Amino acid sequence: MYDSFLYGYGLTLAVFAQTQEIPFDRPVHAIKYLDFNAFFNEFIQANDRDKILVDFYKYFEIHPETKKAHDAARLFLSKHRDEINLIGFERWISQHIFEKNNTTLDNVKVYTYLLYNYWYHILYIQLLNKKYSKKVLRKFSREVLKKVRSRENIYTTNFETLLDQYLFPKHIHGTFSLPLGSVGDIILWLDRKKNEFEYSYLFGTNGIEKGIRLHQIHQLSQDKYHLDFFFEDKLDLGHLLIYGLSFSPNKVMPDNYLEEAPQHKDFYFLRSVDGHIQKRLEALYINQRVKKITISYYTEKEREYLAEVIRATPFKDIVEYKHSSEIFKI
Repeated sequence: MYDSFLYGYGLTLAVFAQTQEIPFDRPVHAIKYLDFNAFFNEFIQANDRDKILVDFYKYFEIHPETKKAHDAARLFLSKHRDEINLIGFERWISQHIFEKNNTTLDNVKVYTYLLYNYWYHILYIQLLNKKYSKKVLRKFSREVLKKVRSRENIYTTNFETLLDQYLFPKHIHGTFSLPLGSVGDIILWLDRKKNEFEYSYLFGTNGIEKGIRLHQIHQLSQDKYHLDFFFEDKLDLGHLLIYGLSFSPNKVMPDNYLEEAPQHKDFYFLRSVDGHIQKRLEALYINQRVKKITISYYTEKEREYLAEVIRATPFKDIVEYKHSSEIFKI
């Protein structure tokens, strides 16, 4: 049994794989959107009369300038479609949309935030909130709860609310707005004078940036982020299971940076887009509030990468790696 549980998008993909096997009474168009690339490609190729685009327009007050900005953002994304399909939307956004002093990207940010929420809104309304889907979600959740002592210490980096009714996870990176009503639903905070936004869920380039933004969000009165994982002094994770979290590399630091500049080894958390999580685990380890960490992997290549990322951390000696099939029979 694990005392605490932190899961990422890998768990969602496992749920989606089972959902695709549901014998629905009639064809469900949205089922193909379980593959985000299918949704994204259809959206990018749609014309102004296609439902997927017409419904998206409804979230804006359409006038000539808005339409111009919309078309420019869509064109920008379409130029990078192949790379997005290759590495995934979340990873691509994290690597490329948050470059500083780029006004073009500033204009694209709100668009991408809304688009990603729109994708899950369609899935939720047309598929995941239906009876057959809920049966799969309940079964999946029961398997998880067989291995976790309590729902009290379940956390997720995911934005979707797929298992929220059953696992009651704390969303440490925020959540999608469901059902999605307007573009305002994704705006958590707005400073009109500085034209600065914060959103209902968190994209970011690296651990430093995400950590700074989460600290700012922690000062707000809001209900989209549950940040005890980062800021609760008395948090005790005991034996922590990390499942489906890849600690993906970022574009800020070259892969061999720490090898060539070992004097900067304390900046290991810059290597990953989830480096702020590693930094928090370091603090918990130093204060003896995490005793052991089990990290899941799917392939041997992924295990090797995870081991390399963790090797630079102070808590490396309490980490073990298990294939995902050894943890949950799902």
